[in-house]
Amino acid sequence: MSKNDTTRQAVILGALLHDIGKFMQRAKDNPKKPMQTHSDWGINWFQQKDGLRERPRLATMFSDNELAIIDSSILTHHEKVEFISLADAISAGMERIPLKNEEEGDPFADRLISTISRISISNKRKEDRYHKLALLGETNLEEVFPEADKNNSSKDYIGLLNRFNDEVKSLNFTRSSPLQAIEQIYFLLWKYTWCIPSAAYQHEPDVSLFDHLKTTAAITACLYDYKNEGNEINISSFVFQLIGGDISGIQSYIFEVLSQQGNVAKRLRARSLFVQLISEIASHKILHTFDLSLCNLIISAGGNFYILIPNIKDARNKLDKLQNEFDKWALKELRAEISIHLAGSEVSGKALGNFSQVLKKLKNELSHRKYQPHKSILLTENRWAIEKFIQGEVIENDERACKGCHKNPIADDGQKLCRRCLDDVEIGKR
Repeated sequence: MSKNDTTRQAVILGALLHDIGKFMQRAKDNPKKPMQTHSDWGINWFQQKDGLRERPRLATMFSDNELAIIDSSILTHHEKVEFISLADAISAGMERIPLKNEEEGDPFADRLISTISRISISNKRKEDRYHKLALLGETNLEEVFPEADKNNSSKDYIGLLNRFNDEVKSLNFTRSSPLQAIEQIYFLLWKYTWCIPSAAYQHEPDVSLFDHLKTTAAITACLYDYKNEGNEINISSFVFQLIGGDISGIQSYIFEVLSQQGNVAKRLRARSLFVQLISEIASHKILHTFDLSLCNLIISAGGNFYILIPNIKDARNKLDKLQNEFDKWALKELRAEISIHLAGSEVSGKALGNFSQVLKKLKNELSHRKYQPHKSILLTENRWAIEKFIQGEVIENDERACKGCHKNPIADDGQKLCRRCLDDVEIGKR
């Protein structure tokens, strides 16, 4: 795996765009015209004069052979078939639920079902609600609230596609690496295809086109890296590791300021933001370690994150080093008030089809890890490293102790606060 492997990045970009033609096809007056499939519409869009392929530097970022990989990924999914087609099948297996009624869905008219609308505290199923076509952030996120109308029109798709194409024309990758270009395209797809159903004909339209493109690209990256080590890839191969991250101690860390003195509201805001950033940075650091794009960040919410990485030879060693780095940082900077736990589970493509079971197993492993915080640095050769348990000399009744937290030495004689409390106040103010 190399950051300079542009063939790898071309394969991932091809996977990210492999079904983009569904967007274009549904914006046509006669989308069911049999002469052109969504693959035809996709490749026409990609290769047109103002299309994505011709954006500044993208055409020169990849060789002719690599551009052909992207073209074929959109047109047939057959170039690099061992990656794109298998990833597409695994992704679909993870996501799609067959329609239970006899009536087949219409991908050109059906809106995306809101999964939130199906959550009920009783046994009675609620009425489905649907997402309208709108770019993300258009109305301060009011557009994410679903409504009762289940049908789109081609005019709705045309309006969304025109705005999408305007943004594509403004893309410039002159100063971007291939991975950065992938992530620019990733965010643009998120903005416009979050509300488009990936499949509806024989399946429940409850998975967005964006999520299908994203997971296909994530799986493709893992397949490529696993195969690159000389391994065979198929639906039963343990190609993947699902990595779980858990930030522990959040509530006590945030709400501890309620028992302290001065600027409590500002410090609450600051600490809440800080915890979010810890989760974001920890997950991004894992992605960077394996040279993966944001596509491989499957979930990130509530102090937890899940990342799909390739099950390559040195994966465990890299994760152990990251755990050690996280533990050292938390002990030094936060007096171990917060801990970052990592756990991993080897998974096959077939097992990903039952993702809830994979997640359940991983959560059990994370729960076990939470009973061993900072283990990587508090143990040396299976013995307690006693010196690591000893903090600084300042104690609560010491006159040098911060008047806010009573833990750290005063950094500002005027406010009588330590460096951390001063930072909390300033961040909370901003």
